[in-house]
Amino acid sequence: MVRPDFGVAYQDTFAYKLQAELEDSILINASIRANSSQNALTDNYCYETLDAVKPDLVIYFLGVVDCMPRLFSRRQRLLLRLLMATKFLKGLGKLIIAYKSKRRYEFTKKKLIQYVPIKNWNENLEKFLIKAGSKVIFVNIPFPGQRLLSRNYQIDEIVNNYNSCLSEQAKKHGAMLVDFYGITRESPHLLLEDGYHITVEAHKILTKILLESITKYMKTN
Repeated sequence: MVRPDFGVAYQDTFAYKLQAELEDSILINASIRANSSQNALTDNYCYETLDAVKPDLVIYFLGVVDCMPRLFSRRQRLLLRLLMATKFLKGLGKLIIAYKSKRRYEFTKKKLIQYVPIKNWNENLEKFLIKAGSKVIFVNIPFPGQRLLSRNYQIDEIVNNYNSCLSEQAKKHGAMLVDFYGITRESPHLLLEDGYHITVEAHKILTKILLESITKYMKTN
């Protein structure tokens, strides 16, 4: 997606660039903020994408939201929102967030909280592949940048474990796989300062790789 605050405009995204190259095709950008493998299986999301469009090919680039260590569970986040929405309790909510944020590494080491645990991630991948068929190109989770490494306990190991599930499911169902983790590990400058969103240059590189994968897919299908 776009990151205008970091200089990534819509015209810089790999979705936009792919459409410019694939003149005889229609590319639908179905990305939404905070998307996850769980959300990609909901009735509404599937209806608007797989069911309504019936695409010839799907590029699946998810996983960061799923695997990222969290400071608060979904229920705790809801309680915090209630605190922040209450005039006399807003200050308390800010104190709780600031306290845990400053000690993020310590808290993520003490207890791993994730939106989509690895067991569910693996199940979600298989369900999606069964629904979409083998016409999927997976882009795996990028290497975690320095900010993520310094603030989240064993984040690289976590990403590797999630990517391993993705590789196994791709192989099992005959889907294609782009090893974006390997590319970003070799060239960490392709990540933005936050450690997980990608730069304009990274979008260009991903566009080139995806074009090669799409061409290969079209030749064999």
